[in-house]
Formats: sequence, C-alpha cells, structure tokens
Amino acid sequence: MFWDRFFVSENQLQIIVKCSGFPALDTFFEVGAAATVSEAYALKESIREYSTDLSTVPFKKLINTGTIDRYEPLWSKQATRYIKDSYDTPIVLDSDLRELSERRFMQAR
Repeated sequence: MFWDRFFVSENQLQIIVKCSGFPALDTFFEVGAAATVSEAYALKESIREYSTDLSTVPFKKLINTGTIDRYEPLWSKQATRYIKDSYDTPIVLDSDLRELSERRFMQAR
C-alpha cells in the first residue's frame, strides 16, 4: 500500500508509482568515496589543458560538481575550478591517472 496517496495529488502519485518499478541505482552504478585530500592534490599535478596535440593520447576529461548542469556536462563551456586554479578544458592522461591509482583509473573508466 502506498501511503503517498494520502499526501500528494493524483498526478504526483502516478509518477511515484511509475518510478517505484525501476531497480535501485546501485544495480547499475557503484558509489564510492570521494578522493582523499592527498589524492586530490596528486591529481592536480596531472591536470593539463586539452590540445589537439593530445587527441591521439588516451585521456579522461576532468568534470567536477561545478561543471555538471542538470542536463549536460559543462566541460569546455564553463571554466572548471579545481583547488584554487581554473581550467577551460581540463584532462588527465590515462597513463598519469593509472600511475596515481589503478582503482581511481578503473572508476574513471
């Protein structure tokens, strides 16, 4: 029995009923701990701006909570702030990320 029906409108209840049939998010995603302070500073040393010279080198885009809009990432559309610096198109080479932490590299994949 849904107790929600006593506290919401019929339209809201229909949305809740539709959503209740979906599997929990942890079925699809693993939620892990944020980076430690030491990891964050180590990562900062590996951040570089994207350039066409790097287009053939495997890399990951650096996207943080400040560059995530409700419907799209804002990478390259809005500056990314990371530990007192600002980047237009921040990336981290796969090789650098792997060297920092194999676990974080796997999470980024």
